[in-house]
Amino acid sequence: MATISGTRPRRHAVAVSAFLGVFLFILAPWAAAPAWAHPYLVQTQPGPGVALRDPPPLIQIGFTERVVLEGSSLRLDDGDGRPVALGPLHAPKEGPGLAADIKASGGSLSGDSSLAIETQVIGGKLMQVEYGLYTDGGALYSGDDKKTLTSAVRQHANLAESVNTREVAAARYAADGDLATARKQMVNATSNDYFLSFAARKKIWDKNLPALQALLHEKGSKVIPKMPNGQALQNLINGSVWNNAVDALNWGAANPEIRAGVLCLLSTIPQVTVAKSTVGGQPALTLTVGPALNYGGSQVLTINARTGMPISWVVKLPQLKTSVMTYQVSRVTLAGVKAGKF
Repeated sequence: MATISGTRPRRHAVAVSAFLGVFLFILAPWAAAPAWAHPYLVQTQPGPGVALRDPPPLIQIGFTERVVLEGSSLRLDDGDGRPVALGPLHAPKEGPGLAADIKASGGSLSGDSSLAIETQVIGGKLMQVEYGLYTDGGALYSGDDKKTLTSAVRQHANLAESVNTREVAAARYAADGDLATARKQMVNATSNDYFLSFAARKKIWDKNLPALQALLHEKGSKVIPKMPNGQALQNLINGSVWNNAVDALNWGAANPEIRAGVLCLLSTIPQVTVAKSTVGGQPALTLTVGPALNYGGSQVLTINARTGMPISWVVKLPQLKTSVMTYQVSRVTLAGVKAGKF
């Protein structure tokens, strides 16, 4: 991503127009970048079609690959087609990478809560429909349908101490915080021993090994499992980042800060690949994580390329039927849900 600082002429409406993607890819120093066919523009900030009374102090543009600043140039025209003076190109403090138009236009959002209605089909059969409500204040409510969600809100059944709360909190932190810390927070949203010392992990492993071997024996396996270390341990950590981050998206997809944090976290996983696609005639991005993190299977998260909203989440695991989750995401008010008006 490049950042342009410039002079600020007054009373000119600045219109920024471009085809924008929304996958937030701020490269961590230790993360490998996915392979892209060629660099293309995926982000500007301010966002697409935004009209401002005064030009912003900074304009940020992002591409799918690193670009060479030396010799590059950018032209910006105001609403009347007149060029706006710009300062020199420079990299932002976050470093080069892929960025996203994930901030709300005009700095505000409708409603005060994110509602995600998720429909899960396994092996072609409808298994469940879940209603998840995440308020901007951090409360979580769930239900099987409109009626049970309304009841949960009326009864103040806030899932404040749940795993989901920790996952969403980690995603929010990742939007603007240190990614290494955010990764650890996301992994630790669920129980694990991944970040303990080798000695501490081995003690836990040795304690649980007999039960694990008995379980494998029941399934006809004579393999003696080894304690994960090195790349195997990193695969477990990255798999946990993926699963927990997507789970956070299941709750807070209509909150741009949550989307930003989730996509930023997914960008730190070297095994994630990204491809352009189309869903329902709309441009989309498919994020795929393969066998190394999925016990030989795969997961594919599809998001709208313009809004970053999740469209579907497909999980394929060996010897199991394919799970397909589809999303309906919207902004609502907590008062409206309480009144059953949503």
